[in-house]
Amino acid sequence: MVCSLKKYKGVFEFFKLAHILTLDNSISFTLVLNAEQSEINDYLQDVTIPSNVTIYPRQQNVNSFYARADLLLNLSRPDEWIETFGLTVLEGMSHGLPVIVPPIGGPAEIVREGVEGFLISSYEVNAVAQQILYLSTNKDEYEIFSHNARQRVNDFNESIFNEKIVKVFETE
Repeated sequence: MVCSLKKYKGVFEFFKLAHILTLDNSISFTLVLNAEQSEINDYLQDVTIPSNVTIYPRQQNVNSFYARADLLLNLSRPDEWIETFGLTVLEGMSHGLPVIVPPIGGPAEIVREGVEGFLISSYEVNAVAQQILYLSTNKDEYEIFSHNARQRVNDFNESIFNEKIVKVFETE
């Protein structure tokens, strides 16, 4: 998960999810936080980090993290923060990553349920865990989701996006 160090971004739900899946040695979690290491240390000083989680501070470029990942999570708390667009979601999808995002806001406009990923509230950590396990054990389905994610990003290509905006104004 790539996010800022804010409670409403679902960092604690991320840890709960990782804890649920600690028994599956094939699943590990990477958290890239838009914060300095000292800020991370202060923020998480009283938190037990599950053994299957690796945390990285602010990065100049997150493409290498997307390239190594199998899935992208956006666990923003839907009652505290509504993502307006979801750039990290599109970035992950451009790397062929299936995604799990909140069922409201910008990411819900990008991701089609059961096509590129799943729309699940971050508070439903057991449901998120089930979908992670599903994708990790169904490689053919995973490949379909991955392909669909790459294809869906094309709908948000700048030139295509601009064409759609022009069409809206032309029809008025």
